[in-house]
Amino acid sequence: MGVFDASKLPPTCIQNVTFHYYYEPNVDNMTEDCLHLNLWVPYSRNSTQLKPIIIFIHGGALNVGSSNMKVYDGTNLAKFGDVIIANISNELDKDNARSFGGDPNHIVLMGESAGGHDYFRTSYIPTHKRHDQESNNAKVAQQRFL
Repeated sequence: MGVFDASKLPPTCIQNVTFHYYYEPNVDNMTEDCLHLNLWVPYSRNSTQLKPIIIFIHGGALNVGSSNMKVYDGTNLAKFGDVIIANISNELDKDNARSFGGDPNHIVLMGESAGGHDYFRTSYIPTHKRHDQESNNAKVAQQRFL
């Protein structure tokens, strides 16, 4: 395992480079070791209050794209929205939310394009433990484009 340098984004997952001109993954820096969680946590000098978490799943037709793309940088939303942004390549464990100041009972899952579809598919798995209709702890954010 070793030490991971969290001051820069990790490599992109291996994918079809045919679409690299559109999705801009760093095709020279792809790896199978790509299941990382990118976090943007707003700085609070004195606050001990847990912050809401927005988990964002990137789009890409379920084939391409990366949570490491510049367009998905959560810096400004975390800073001005006073929320924690989690940009995932895999998943966020609710049990670990408190370790970075997040409120495990206030998590919003949202996605763009295929990322939104990922939530939709997951929410209908019968064994899913915390479906929003059962727990009222999760909310879905959806944006429509004309």
